Amino acid sequence: MSIATDIYFITNVQFSKALTLEDANKIRTGVVSSADEASSKVELSSGPESRSNHLRIHRAPLIAETIVQSTKIEFEWMDTTNDPFDALLSGTLENDSLPEDSFISFPKPLEVIWNGTLVGEARISGEFRPVGYHQLNRQESNAQLVLGATESISRFIQSIIRERSINVDIVTDEVNVYASGQEYKNVRVVFRKTLSMEGFNCFKDNVISHSIRVVGSDPGGGGITAVSKIEIRNPTNITVRLDDIPVEVYYKTEKIGNLNLPSFKLHQKRTGTADALQELHTQFRPEQPRNSECQDFVKDYITTDHSLTVIYNLTGTVIKLGATQTVSIPPFRVESSFKGINKQFFKGISAYISIARTLISKRISFDFDFENPMHTDLKILAFEGEVKRKNKLFCVARANNVNDMIVEADRTSLSPLFKGGSIEIRRHEMLKMVGRGSLKVTVKVIKATVHIGEFELPDLQFELQDPVRAK
Repeated sequence: MSIATDIYFITNVQFSKALTLEDANKIRTGVVSSADEASSKVELSSGPESRSNHLRIHRAPLIAETIVQSTKIEFEWMDTTNDPFDALLSGTLENDSLPEDSFISFPKPLEVIWNGTLVGEARISGEFRPVGYHQLNRQESNAQLVLGATESISRFIQSIIRERSINVDIVTDEVNVYASGQEYKNVRVVFRKTLSMEGFNCFKDNVISHSIRVVGSDPGGGGITAVSKIEIRNPTNITVRLDDIPVEVYYKTEKIGNLNLPSFKLHQKRTGTADALQELHTQFRPEQPRNSECQDFVKDYITTDHSLTVIYNLTGTVIKLGATQTVSIPPFRVESSFKGINKQFFKGISAYISIARTLISKRISFDFDFENPMHTDLKILAFEGEVKRKNKLFCVARANNVNDMIVEADRTSLSPLFKGGSIEIRRHEMLKMVGRGSLKVTVKVIKATVHIGEFELPDLQFELQDPVRAK
């Protein structure tokens, strides 16, 4: 029985499992079929079988097989906001022995396989030629990617958002090749190449919080309204459109607020406009304002320039594909940080001493200049603080029901006169300090109740980092 003279029929075949036969004259014969993927057994039969029920073995020219094996294709970019997707692929024929006029092209769409599942088809225009041909290192070819509307498509898009990188295979059983002045059209041969592309990796290290400005409170005082400048970077060459995204904001383990990312287009990084700077209205709405983590956040934000790490929990990310199709992404968390505003609040403290009253009862009266760093009015209802001189407690000041202590946005105001500050040092030490006139003291707020707009922050505790000059 000679392979060159007998006709063989495929009765069972698994797609993409290429079968190559070779006869005594070293002529190769390729078997290609697209039968049921679930099949795994390949059976050949010869003789007078009905040709209508079987696929006939044909021969692929050796030059076609060589060109297919030499073809290297790479992913350049993709835009998922168009329908179908626009994409650009680059390719070469990496084989120095090929004729210079060689090229390969594709007469029909290629299947796009991800994770063993068909997710769409790629329509590739143009040709791929050998390296160095016409002084080109590679040829770029436009492509269109058409996705279906199945659960596999959703998982594919989810993997692009969640993974650092993904691989897809492009597959066909038919190519056009050209070599040595001869063209071979619709050659039946298995063509399968793997393309790698960067994924978004859940935007890790690509969400940057530039600033937060407190601008008021929501109606009823349920939370603080702030404006956040957040930069979202695209680490990939894939353009996507994100629909409205609700976001929960956490500091350490405590949920402190919410914000909403409006719909926006995030361009691929190769365009030079891959960053989207969003100015977002944020609701600071701590579930437990007296919680230590909430207190730490407010304290560090106001009184330091430390980098504060927050976690954005994206609870409802939706990717919009083309004009109508959408894919929901399971919740994921992104870590980001921003600096505190490093404001002192207390700009200067004045103590008023009555010699008789002070020496007998060790009480003083005081007021202070108060700076409001917020972009909304701030009201102090009550506070208790410690005044120290060289780490030694000098005075404990308390004020309750301070109904008229309101400081306008971005202003510094003089507080009312508070009476009854308790002096905690000995009388002769106090007289020495009074004799020195102006000196520097440190202020620690033990407890304060503050209204930002209509929102109440109770039991604030913080210590000013820099000394305050006593007037």
